[in-house]
Amino acid sequence: MGFDLASQGWRANRRVSLATGVSLSLADLPGAGRPLVLLHGFTDHGISYQPLLPGLSGHRLFIPDLRGHGASDQGESHRIADFADDIESLIHRFALDRPVLVGHSLGAIVATDLASRMGSSIGGLITLAGTLRPNGPATEHMQQAISGFTDPIDPADPFFADWHAGAEKVSPAFHASLVRAACAMPFAVWQSVIAEVGRVDLTECAARVSVPALVIGGTDDPIFGPAHHRALANALRAEAHLLPDTSHNPHWQHPDIVAALIRDFLARHP
Repeated sequence: MGFDLASQGWRANRRVSLATGVSLSLADLPGAGRPLVLLHGFTDHGISYQPLLPGLSGHRLFIPDLRGHGASDQGESHRIADFADDIESLIHRFALDRPVLVGHSLGAIVATDLASRMGSSIGGLITLAGTLRPNGPATEHMQQAISGFTDPIDPADPFFADWHAGAEKVSPAFHASLVRAACAMPFAVWQSVIAEVGRVDLTECAARVSVPALVIGGTDDPIFGPAHHRALANALRAEAHLLPDTSHNPHWQHPDIVAALIRDFLARHP
């Protein structure tokens, strides 16, 4: 990948116990710039942000595995509020000063919910492939595809070809690590999270977000397409960037562009 995580202080196995009763695996990359909290998507883990990290070097980066994902505790439930409670506890645990939340897909949903409740304690909100209301044909298709899974989940299942669209832009080893992480998740967690996502409506949450926001999406996103991104941007009163020829993982396909958009946003909203 051209980026040595170890030299940047990546401690992928660091575990942090939170007031919510779970322990999260956390990567904490040092830097003097604005703290960023990077929240990954459903079935991924923190290292899914690896392609984006070179462009964000210099900032202090907090990259947790969400509950039920990666090396973090599974937790008893997987509501959006549960994920958000964990990250709010993490922010307080490290006394982060107005961190900017960056979330991809599920992480974008969690970040939007959290930004709505933390107000000016958050410095900004950046969503990658986010949405206001994930319920719809794409989510129903995911639920149907997942319903046929059994433990252990097969990494060769055709589901992953669509789920990890854009993986041709990253190294095979990186992509394989994400597939392994997804297959290591118990089927019960898959079911629990996808059922919760199907019930989400962030319309009221987005209206309460008071900090600057940036919406980044792909024109060819098969899960949350341009209409989702535009609706989210309108609700957040945010600027939107729809990247052409880009699927559901813009930070894999165009990490340099995404990092440049984030840096520009941070410069304009100190």
